[in-house]
Amino acid sequence: MKRPPLGRLIALLCTLILAMAAIVVRLSVLQVSQAGEYRTRALDQRVRTVELPAGRGEILDANGNPLAISLEARDIYADPRYVTDAWGEAAKLSPLLGVDVRELVRRLTSGTTFYYVARQVDLDVAKKVEGMNLPGLGFLPVSKRYYPAGTLAAQVLGFVG
Repeated sequence: MKRPPLGRLIALLCTLILAMAAIVVRLSVLQVSQAGEYRTRALDQRVRTVELPAGRGEILDANGNPLAISLEARDIYADPRYVTDAWGEAAKLSPLLGVDVRELVRRLTSGTTFYYVARQVDLDVAKKVEGMNLPGLGFLPVSKRYYPAGTLAAQVLGFVG
């Protein structure tokens, strides 16, 4: 039986030791000297400051009567992937939201992942829809501009819609 060459085994052992030493040195550099930088970068990836848009204020006339006010409302959206009975849901939503049943069914069976069913819906209507617990529907809080005096001085008040 022939012995393996001792020189090759020593060279292989030295190579493995050098590779392990390089890994240990790199890990110690990352975890000791650069730890603060990586901690800061990780925190920046997880924690963000999100600036929320300010609500629109009331516009009053000289007597303090409101000409334009903001009301709470809801946007109703659907994720068609989670809708189980498109015809049934459309039949329930159509009279409340004033949307055509066929159009709702077409949208609720589409291949998209997001669709606005109705926008700026009054809170009482949104609560009725939410009470139905229909799968695939969601609600987003928004504000809706209301003009008690109608379109009086629309250009001055900033009338939209």
